[in-house]
Formats: sequence, structure tokens, C-alpha cells
Amino acid sequence: MDIFYRIDFWALIISVVGLGYYLVDRSSKGEKKHMLETFKENQKISLNIQDILNTYMTTFGKTNRVAFANTDTTIGNYYDILVEEHRLKLSDELYEHTKKEKISKATLHSRIDSLNKQNEALRLIELEAKLFLKKANDSRDNFFVM
Repeated sequence: MDIFYRIDFWALIISVVGLGYYLVDRSSKGEKKHMLETFKENQKISLNIQDILNTYMTTFGKTNRVAFANTDTTIGNYYDILVEEHRLKLSDELYEHTKKEKISKATLHSRIDSLNKQNEALRLIELEAKLFLKKANDSRDNFFVM
């Protein structure tokens, strides 16, 4: 066991551990960057949905219209819920806090997964909102043509 007394052995161990730490840290930074980019994308989609619904309510003045079949939720209520959810889960303050926060790899992966699911849901809602507004505009245009 003379190897434990040799300085070159310990230099090699320290180098390997240091390299391992560097690679893990670099990987985590890349994942955190991905998480923050997804957060910003979700923020952008959420604001776009709010804008579409606001345009609909302003243009057609129908805040009491039912937003979805088989529900009692009105467009006005749905808009209010979206604004509140955005404030709680996608605000600039939360982004800045998350950006500065040190988080474990497990928590990072969990957040990335949640943000990816949120992104999928927001994209579907955005598509529905765009179709909803287009249908309303087409109906209005056809009404005035007659």
C-alpha cells in the first residue's frame, strides 16, 4: 500500500475528482439554461393566450360566453384565472428567483418535466384560443356580407 504515500497518486485522484465535478457542474448549468428557456417560452405563450382572449372580449364584448363545452366557465372567468396563474407561476419575479436559486439535480429534472408538460398544455390552449378568435371573426365577417 505504498501507493497511498505517493504524491502522484493523490494528484491523479484530485484531478479525476475535479474533472468529474467540472463535467457534472457544466451539465447542470446546461440543464438549468434549458429550464429557464422553457420558462420564458411558457411565459410568452401564456401572455399570448391572454392577449387573444382580451382581443376577443374587447372586440365582441362577450365575457359571459361559455369558454368550453361541458363547462360553466365563461371567457371572462377563464381570462381571470389565466392572469392569476401567470402571476403565480410565470411571473418575472419568479423567473429571477429561479435564475438565482441553487437547486439539486433531482429538483431541476422535476421542474424541467413540469415546465415541459405546462408548455404542451399552453400550446394546446393557445391553438384553441386562436381558432376560437378566428371562428368569431369569420362569423362576424359573414354576418356583415349578407
